[in-house]
Amino acid sequence: MAVAVIRFDLRQPGREPREVQQAYSTAVEMSEWADAKGFDLVVLSEHHGSPDGYLPSPLVLAGAMAAHSTLPVIGVPLDSSPLGGFDALLATVQMPPGVPVAAVGVGSMGAKNAGHLAVAILALQDDGLRARLQAKRKKMAEEVVAKAATLPDKLRKLLGGA
Repeated sequence: MAVAVIRFDLRQPGREPREVQQAYSTAVEMSEWADAKGFDLVVLSEHHGSPDGYLPSPLVLAGAMAAHSTLPVIGVPLDSSPLGGFDALLATVQMPPGVPVAAVGVGSMGAKNAGHLAVAILALQDDGLRARLQAKRKKMAEEVVAKAATLPDKLRKLLGGA
C-alpha cells in the first residue's frame, strides 16, 4: 500500500500580506487536493506568534484545513513565541466540535511525536508499517528499562557512596 502525507510549514519571513494570504489559501486548496487524490494525512507546523509575525494564527489555517478535508490534521506547536509555544498548543486544541486537529507536544519533542502519531494512523491500514512501529516501540521500552537499571549506581555515586 502506498502512503501519502502532505506536510506544511509556511513560515517565510519578509513576505507581503498578499503573499501570506495566497500561501494560506493555497495550503487549504492543497489539503482538499490531497484528500481527493487519496493522501492519508496532513501535518502542519505551527509558528504561532513567531517573532517575525509570520503565521500569527495557525488555528485559522489548521481549522480551515480540517474543515475542507476529511484527512486527519496534526498540528505541531513550535516554540517560537515568548510563551514558549504554549499559546500555539492552546490554539491548536481549541477547535470547534466536528473540526478536530490533533495536537502534540511543543517543539522538537512534539515534532517527533507528530511523526509517531502519523505512523500510528497510517499503520491502521498497513500491516508492515504496524509491525515496524511495534518493533520500534518495543526497542524504545527496552532502552528505558536499561537506563533505569543504571539509576541506583548513578545515585550512589552522586550521593557520595551513601
